[in-house]
Amino acid sequence: MASHTGRWAYVVDPDGVIRLELEYPIEIGQNIDKILRSKGLFKRPTRAMWLPVDWPNNANFDDRVLLESPSDVATAEKRLARIGEKNYEWLDWWFRPNGLE
Repeated sequence: MASHTGRWAYVVDPDGVIRLELEYPIEIGQNIDKILRSKGLFKRPTRAMWLPVDWPNNANFDDRVLLESPSDVATAEKRLARIGEKNYEWLDWWFRPNGLE
C-alpha cells in the first residue's frame, strides 16, 4: 500500500483561532489566490456576510461582499421597506451587495 503526502494550508487569526483549513492531495497544486482571498474572514463585521467567488476582484461586485439572506419573513419585510433608499443597493429582496466597513 502506497502512502502519499498531502498538502495543508491554515489561516490563523490574531487570536490563534484557525479560520480556514485547506487540504489538497499531493497531485493537486494549492491555489494561493484562494488562500489570500481568505483575508476577508478578518475584515468581516459581526453581521453575516458571504464573500463572492474571486473576492476581492469579483467581476460583478468588485470588493463588495453579499449580506446573508433574510432567515424569516419579518427580516425580509424590513429589508424590502428600505429598497430605494440612498446607498442601499439591492439586486433582489434576498440579494444585497455591501462594502466592508
